[in-house]
Amino acid sequence: EGMEPRGGSTQPTRRRKRGDPLTPAQAVEAVRARVAANGSERLSLKGRTLDGPAAVRAACDAILALHPPTVTLNLTGAEVCSGGADALADFLMNERCAVEELCLVDNPRLGVHMADTGVAARDIPDRGEDEPVTDGGGTVALARALAKNTTRLRRLNLGGCGLDDGAAEALAAALAARDASPSLEFINLRSNDVSDRGVAALAAALSTRGGCPL
Repeated sequence: EGMEPRGGSTQPTRRRKRGDPLTPAQAVEAVRARVAANGSERLSLKGRTLDGPAAVRAACDAILALHPPTVTLNLTGAEVCSGGADALADFLMNERCAVEELCLVDNPRLGVHMADTGVAARDIPDRGEDEPVTDGGGTVALARALAKNTTRLRRLNLGGCGLDDGAAEALAAALAARDASPSLEFINLRSNDVSDRGVAALAAALSTRGGCPL
């Protein structure tokens, strides 16, 4: 299995494992396969790693072309990084996007991480100045979408995304904006590194819009 028949080349043909990162073309194929199996309205790519921003954008473009449109999108464990979050922000602001529920659980590269590993901040030992913990910046990108009234998002799940107080404050600033997404009802920030400072910033922002479960 995985080899050509006797008489042909003896070089094994590599098969993509389920855990291998999906290239842009493979991401589109994965979207189509899930739609064929379960329909387009509730789309899950849970556990399918997307190989960088280009793969995220390709998946988003494929989703925008679906009918009926996708309402629930699950990208748990997709390894979405800052660039991928930029692609997601553009997707959410697109007038054709109908996504109301977005699950980004276990995407630690959205938040605080070591640039070379993507490990969540709470799992990183203190390694000193040579390997500093840095902000992945993905939350800032997503906040760009939340600050616009064109976004239809009602529920956003950012559990286990390595978010810190800076990320929480970026979300808070977006939610307090005059044109912030009017439909947002719920944000999940469980299993992150947000302290009382970040919670206070979010609470203050949410109080300006009538409250939103956190």
